[in-house]
Formats: sequence, structure tokens, C-alpha cells
Amino acid sequence: MTTAIPSREHVADRLAALADRAAPGPGQDALVRLAQVLASSPGDLAGVDLVRAYPPEVLLPDHRRETPRWQRILRGTEIFRDVLVFVPVAVTWWQLRSALEAYQTAGGGESFLLGWQRGFGGAVTPLGESARVVALTVLFVIGLTLGVHAAHRVPSSLSRQNEREELGGLLAVATLLTSAGSAGPPVTAKDLSRLAPRLGTASTALASALEKTTRQITEAVDSGPGSRLHEAIDEWTATARELRRTTEALATPAEAVKTLEELQKAMHADSRGLQERIGVLVGQLEAATQKSEAEAQSHREIAQEVARSAERLGETLEVFRERTESLSELVERLRYALDRLDSPPAVYDSVLPLGNAGPPGEHR
Repeated sequence: MTTAIPSREHVADRLAALADRAAPGPGQDALVRLAQVLASSPGDLAGVDLVRAYPPEVLLPDHRRETPRWQRILRGTEIFRDVLVFVPVAVTWWQLRSALEAYQTAGGGESFLLGWQRGFGGAVTPLGESARVVALTVLFVIGLTLGVHAAHRVPSSLSRQNEREELGGLLAVATLLTSAGSAGPPVTAKDLSRLAPRLGTASTALASALEKTTRQITEAVDSGPGSRLHEAIDEWTATARELRRTTEALATPAEAVKTLEELQKAMHADSRGLQERIGVLVGQLEAATQKSEAEAQSHREIAQEVARSAERLGETLEVFRERTESLSELVERLRYALDRLDSPPAVYDSVLPLGNAGPPGEHR
């Protein structure tokens, strides 16, 4: 047996009816607004779990159970009832004590129960009167207990549990209706067959782009023969060798200094060119790395090779710095030798002999 799902308009009307019965406040306003949106523009609620977004226990809380005065009276009655439970026991034992004292005073001429029945000549309350007081007290305690339980059951009639259950069901149905209305047309096998070639083409293009990116990264970090980095290092090495040959074949100190200055300028220009090429390579490396960041997992080995190439590049630059410092020291020594050669003989005949250690300040 199947039950027809109520229409969206019916659910909106029921929500509006529950809002009319709700207590004034934010919960009633939310119900009114929800009914309006469901009736006019249900698309705004698509994909929203209305039961969780609008909890029924928050929108329809229970009515106030009792007034504060009634609560205080009920609590006082409970305390009085709890204390009154012990009154029959206390009365019974108190009367028993009084009867025993009266029996001892009477001297035991008659039985204890018969004397208590008669009140020992008016000395104590008769047994029948005491029993009536205890019985009435017990009945009164029983009546108070029933009244308190009845008072505690009164707030249950003020509960709105049924209305909350109805609201929860309506919100669940509204969630289904809005979700069904927002769903697009079903995808057929024909649509999938048309989509498959596009997916194949896109996969091929993606594979080609990844392969191109891999080649660019390999070319950027490759330091083997034929690479741009290798060519720049070869140019720097050739320039250093030329400087060394020129230094060994100096004709005169003046020409040597001039040649050294030209070589130093050439070395500086080559160094700047090397730095620019390295900057270009690093830029290409950064661009390629950023482009392939989404495929970092598959290119992790390439990243390790990049780190090793960068380390080798740092070692090469360190060697370049050390050779540049050696070149500067050699230029200073040649300038000092030129100054000594250009000075009159009387000036350097009186000073210490020139050794191979460097300027006079460096002699030991």
C-alpha cells in the first residue's frame, strides 16, 4: 500500500497553520517565512536539510507549565507531605510512651491494653482516639500524594510533542520536494557516448602538456654537455684560462695591468651574463614547478633532481667566487710591481728587497 506524497502547496499551508498556533517569537516568524518561501520560490531551499536547519523543538517549544506561584505551592506541598509521613509513627510511639507511664503509675491493677482503652482514668488519650488520629493522618498523606502526582501530570497535557512530530514530517517532505525539483534532466547513454570522445581528447591533451612540462623542467635543470648552463660555465672557464695565459706571457708591467683590467672587465661581463642566464633558468624552473604543482606526486623524483642540480650550481658559484678573489689579489700584486718598476732606483734601493710574498707590508 502506497501513500501519495502531499504537494508542495499543501505542505506550505500546513506550515502556515502551525505557525498560527505557535507562540509569538522568532520560531513563529521562521515558520511563516519558511511557508512563504516554500510556496513562492522553492528553488531557494534546494539542497537544504530543512529538518536540521529548522529543528521542530526550537520552532514549537512547550507551553509554560505552571506559574511561578503554583510551582512554589506545589513544592511546599511536597515538602509538607514528606514530613507528614512520619507523623503517624511519631504519634504512635508518643502515645505508647504516655500509656506505659500511666500504667506504671496505676500500679498494674488491670491489663495494659484495657487500661489504655479506657485512658487510665483520663491520664492519656484512649487507644481508639489515638488510632483514629493515626488513620486520618495516613489517609491525609495518601490524599496529598495523589494530588501531587496529579499536579505533576498536568504539564504533560500542555506538551506540543504531537505538533512537533507533524512539523518534522512536513519539513522532511519539503526537503524531498525541493531536492526533486532542483534535479536536472537524467543523463542518457547517448549523452555519455557523445561525452566519451571529448574526455579522450582532453586526456590526450593533458598527457601532452605534462610531457612538454617535463621536458622543460629537464632542460632547465640539465647541466650536462649541450645545455645552456654547461655552455655558460664553459665560457667562464675559457675566460679564466685566457687570463692565466695572458698573465704568464706579460711583456711589460703596464701592458700586463691593462690586459688584466680588460680581462677583469670581460670576467665581470661574463659573470653578469652567467648570472642573467642562471636567473632565466631559475625563472623557467620556478614557472615549470608552479605549473606542475598539481602533479607534484608524479614529479617528486624530478624535484629531487632539481635540488641536486641547485646544489651543484651553488658549488660552481662558490668556485667562481674563489677564483675571482684570486684574480683580484693577482691584480693588486701586479699593480704593486708596476709601481715599484716605475719608481726611481733611489726610492726602492733603500727599502727591503722585493720578495715573492707580495707587497712590503707582507714580508716576514
